[in-house]
Amino acid sequence: MIPHNGSRALPLEIWEMVIKEVGGPFTGESMVLSVEESLAERRCPQPSSSSQSQERLKMRLTVVLTCRQWAWMGIPYLYDELWFDTKFRKDSLPSILRKTPATFTKSPRSYGEYVKTVRCPVDDEVGPVSGTFLKALAALCPNLRALVAPSINLKSISEWKLVQRSLTDLVHLESLEIGLKWKSAPPTNKTRIGPQTSLTSVRFLKFHYDTASDLVRCWQLPVLKELSIQAVSPEGQGFHPFGYSSQLFKFIDTYGIRLSALSITATCFPRSSLCIAGLCRDLTFLSICPWELRSMPISSHTHEPHRGLQVVAFHSLSLPQLCVRHSSYHLSPFQELLESISPQDFPTLVKIRFSERPDAHRVIDTKACLPAWLKPLMRQWEECGIVIQEGDCPTSLEKVAKEFIFEPETDLAH
Repeated sequence: MIPHNGSRALPLEIWEMVIKEVGGPFTGESMVLSVEESLAERRCPQPSSSSQSQERLKMRLTVVLTCRQWAWMGIPYLYDELWFDTKFRKDSLPSILRKTPATFTKSPRSYGEYVKTVRCPVDDEVGPVSGTFLKALAALCPNLRALVAPSINLKSISEWKLVQRSLTDLVHLESLEIGLKWKSAPPTNKTRIGPQTSLTSVRFLKFHYDTASDLVRCWQLPVLKELSIQAVSPEGQGFHPFGYSSQLFKFIDTYGIRLSALSITATCFPRSSLCIAGLCRDLTFLSICPWELRSMPISSHTHEPHRGLQVVAFHSLSLPQLCVRHSSYHLSPFQELLESISPQDFPTLVKIRFSERPDAHRVIDTKACLPAWLKPLMRQWEECGIVIQEGDCPTSLEKVAKEFIFEPETDLAH
């Protein structure tokens, strides 16, 4: 460890660089600001359970406990990111964030003012994260840049309105993941769920759409660029979010023209195509989950190709899952979906990415075979210079043909 008196020989900026190197990455480097980063994060462990994150926290705490001068420099970095993995820690957090560090006598700031990221886990052991609790966190951490709250427990519309007001006050918020869980019956589309919420700095939004009411239909998002939607049916209800409400389509229609990336996971979609050229003309990255969207082909305008889309990613769909033996679904909808991604409609497309193979499919079943229609389709993609990937690894028709048997082309329906 560097001697205490040595800290006086170097400028403060140098020591801050040292602390950042030892305890990083911090919010500026680690917060999710893109759909692609969000998809990658799903495959990684939560920060509270990651040994690497625990080691970072240990190093930050070591810096603070070295001496008063290092504490003065290190406390803002120690409180840069917050998460809680026990109910006790969650319940005690507000009282801690209200306190002022004893080392800061000249310009006192509360611990909460140093927080840039808050992660609320989905964990029964932690206890429910209520709207009231989230409102308190927002008030205590006014400089938040990233908020992850995928499951907020709400008692009433009034509680949700208070949460919306608190989010409006977070003028530095750039990355937001949010989802609601209603303790009673969810509101209907006729319910007023205002007030008008203006999130002036949010560039990345991920929301879990699991009720009959649109969470964000009254939001203003002037700088939104990347959007991730997860729409799932509540347990025990035959409820299809997109078919039940057209408000979410209106939301995409409103903000689609600004989007550079879009990810959609849904339990049901109307039996019509998603017109990318019409809704999202500047889109460069599209991610969909075809197990749920298998009835929804992607389309451009009939007479206007989309001259921006570069990457189409299928999360939760690997090539082995298209095998006739493995698939429990009829493959015709998948054929319609994949064939809709044509180089003619999307001339700037450079990459089609399937998900990484699940462990169960790493050993190739010699009796399983891929559908005949996939072979000419992959050949067409390759001839047009489109890279095919499995996860982050490039693959090719030649490689796939060595691992799998394709059905005879005589089995093609057309």
